[in-house]
Amino acid sequence: NKLKGQQEIFLSNVNYNMSFVVNTKGETHLVVKDWLEVSLENAKIKVIFSREVKTEPVELFELNVAMGCLLPIKEEFLKDSNWKIDELNKEIKEDKRILSGLISRVSLLISQITSSYGQSPIITPPNFIEQKSDESSK
Repeated sequence: NKLKGQQEIFLSNVNYNMSFVVNTKGETHLVVKDWLEVSLENAKIKVIFSREVKTEPVELFELNVAMGCLLPIKEEFLKDSNWKIDELNKEIKEDKRILSGLISRVSLLISQITSSYGQSPIITPPNFIEQKSDESSK
């Protein structure tokens, strides 16, 4: 393992837009999209997990929540200049220990925010939601 044990977790972004649409004709459905950003910063790997939740085709609301963490790299691996972001991204997605803490925090915030107007909370799954190939090109 190239990472030190400790990590710093932080809230990166929250954006909630509500539309007070009174008359919605037809059905709306909930759309949940996840994405991951990985970068290198000052001997640390920076990971940002973001989740977007909205309704379609009529936008009743749109909510984006992003949590991040900084993962310190062990000294002996800092000299290695062959860090590839795509490989790091894949490793982070596969390492459930790193992502599970971020995703569960994001899921909790989404349920708290969506219940803020006295409505039932929207509970999103505490796992990474892979986009289907036809949706990822949008």
